[in-house]
Amino acid sequence: MYNRGYIYIGAAVIILGLFALISALAGVDFWALALPLLLIAAGVYLILRPRYAPPGTAMHIRLLGNIRRSGAWTAVGEELWVLVGNASFDLTQASLPPGETVIRILGFVGDLKLIVPDTVPVAITSVAFLTTSRVFGTKRDTFLAPFETTTEGYDAADAKLRFESWRFVTGIRARRPES
Repeated sequence: MYNRGYIYIGAAVIILGLFALISALAGVDFWALALPLLLIAAGVYLILRPRYAPPGTAMHIRLLGNIRRSGAWTAVGEELWVLVGNASFDLTQASLPPGETVIRILGFVGDLKLIVPDTVPVAITSVAFLTTSRVFGTKRDTFLAPFETTTEGYDAADAKLRFESWRFVTGIRARRPES
């Protein structure tokens, strides 16, 4: 996970640097083309992109809005595309199928909020330019570096849940339920 995140972040920084260099040397305002090129690239990526998720994974796309899962719900593999919005998951009554279930959140800006009981093994990964996290009382900020954490016993668990956040700027909050 770390290597892929560094490659994407490094490629984005190189592309921005090349735009700045060409703009300075050629005297052409390439920045006026940046937004249209970005939109075209995003559209082509959405149409032709390789599937990161295994077959059968549910996919939801929203430009704006929040995603909430709480109460009694069954965790399924999902890919959630939210340009700007938060995702909240209350795992206190969630049922997990056997194996690893992956919930991937992709977008521009948003928070991931989790309520995780001691009995639910989770892994949390974030690939972003800036990640601000407070996970089980530990605060950590990462800039241009991926963030990853797992709960104790995750690797040995029969049923487990992985959250992956791929955003430009994100905040991650994970806490235990209040007694």
